Amino acid sequence: MGKAILILLTILVALSLAVSASAYKKNSFEFHPVALAMSAYGFGLIQVKYERSLEEHISPFVEFGWGGFSPYSPFIKGDENYDWSELFFGGGINLYPKGDNRGPYVSLDMEYYRFKASSTTTSAEAISNVFFPAGLVGWKWIAGDFLVIRFGVGGGYLTANLKDAGGTELKGSGAWLATELTVGVAF
Repeated sequence: MGKAILILLTILVALSLAVSASAYKKNSFEFHPVALAMSAYGFGLIQVKYERSLEEHISPFVEFGWGGFSPYSPFIKGDENYDWSELFFGGGINLYPKGDNRGPYVSLDMEYYRFKASSTTTSAEAISNVFFPAGLVGWKWIAGDFLVIRFGVGGGYLTANLKDAGGTELKGSGAWLATELTVGVAF
């Protein structure tokens, strides 16, 4: 599965480089294929992004996601009595120096994640809230006048807290890597 996704992305990138600049597209609807592919391994996030260009250089966006962790994942050992879930909201603005809502971009982003683990045998649960403001630089390709491929990398400052059913609360924060790989359609 992972090899097929890599081959598909390589073909899409090659096609996008071969296609000349086309008409300006104001909207894009994208999803994160890596997060979705991770679902096959017992955990993952279905994450979608909508970007609306205000002008050729400025495009605000919103993101939403939902996912879960299978307690039987090969990566989670000893937690067979818990259901795990994740909720994600985000938003920000992409700035395109060259205009046309494509090419190089700088992204300012704010993300919120809520993780929840609930026992399947008792009423115990733990909830974690994560805030992640980030900045990224990247490139947005539009191939064939509709296919969007976006790749970005940067960093941010993650702040998290965790509270369990017993009232124990843990907090943490620090610098964190931010990445973006999306595929979608422009219209």
